Amino acid sequence: MPRSSIGALAAVLALSASWARTASQEAFPSIAVPQMQLTELTGEIRIETPNRAETVAGKSLPFIRAGSLVRVLSGRAEFETDYHAVIRARKGDSFRFTAIAPAGAKPGVVRIAAATSERDTPSLMVKVGEQGFRIHRRGVLEVAGTSPGESTVRTEGGSPQIPAVEISREGALMAGARNLPPGRRLVVAVDPYPGFENAPASLASLSVVRESDSVFSVKALRYGENVQATREDRVDEAISGWPASSRRTAELMMSKYGLPDRVSSGKLVWENSSPWKETTVYRIGTMHAFPLQHEDILRQSAAYEVPREKGPELERLDIGVSVERDYKGLSAVSDSEDGNFLAVNLAVEVLKGDKTPEQARETYSRAIMLSAEGKSSPYTQGFLFQRP
Repeated sequence: MPRSSIGALAAVLALSASWARTASQEAFPSIAVPQMQLTELTGEIRIETPNRAETVAGKSLPFIRAGSLVRVLSGRAEFETDYHAVIRARKGDSFRFTAIAPAGAKPGVVRIAAATSERDTPSLMVKVGEQGFRIHRRGVLEVAGTSPGESTVRTEGGSPQIPAVEISREGALMAGARNLPPGRRLVVAVDPYPGFENAPASLASLSVVRESDSVFSVKALRYGENVQATREDRVDEAISGWPASSRRTAELMMSKYGLPDRVSSGKLVWENSSPWKETTVYRIGTMHAFPLQHEDILRQSAAYEVPREKGPELERLDIGVSVERDYKGLSAVSDSEDGNFLAVNLAVEVLKGDKTPEQARETYSRAIMLSAEGKSSPYTQGFLFQRP
């Protein structure tokens, strides 16, 4: 995956009046009307679809038709769009999902409009890339795929909150939950590849009751499918066409951390894969030549409080380490877990002042050369610093 610069860690608040961009034609070239799928359900939801021509309500599941009104009757539910927007809702939440296909220079748009909710505290969460938004009643978020690796979020009413995020505005960083005023736009970094990141909910685990031609309810079964076997099948199917190096890395991570929590054709993701916060194996990585030619296909993140003023030093380090947007973690990408341990350990030494970026790069190069000769280094065997 491409490395992000420290300057791109904060989301950029764009005040431009123009919604379309020339690059939008390249954003999602293979996608027509954006889609939404149900990925997780622990209770029951009710869906009102606008398409009365559909003689069997719910036949498109796990995909949900654009224009549908979704109500969470119990438990919680998670939905995902192929424009990198994830909607998390719980009992009492309702929202309407609409979508607009790309047309000429105008990007495709996903629109999430919060419906009625009796609670004062907003609970409907929409996550775009790594950026989360909480939506109040009558709040609306529009997500447009404006260019590869980037989506633009626009608001309509309700002043959605941006919890615990860094926003770059006029050169200043502002921390904490903030309202995003109606009409404002927020440019968010997303996966450059379009499509769903997670597997859809298995229909074998759901009970569908059709109330009419356009209304149906979906309930999670308490007992039913063999979830473990189904997850294994999904993983096998997902990585069957991967390059050999990516497939080997995925199998190695599964031998250490078990089945991944999220599965897609482009990547596998393990959450809380101790000692890492998150581990991701990509189908296709980015080639890198320092100090030896390799493909960056394994990304792992570690919990670590990063002083904000140290960002430029890590940028000079340039060994595949980046700072998470909340400054509470370090992310490393390389071709192996040993390489990620090495990069994070050296980044921490730079942050502590034990090494300069130049000294750390020299140590990194020596350790990689030793590894190529079959020799190991303490830097590659685990974390050398105290973690929270």
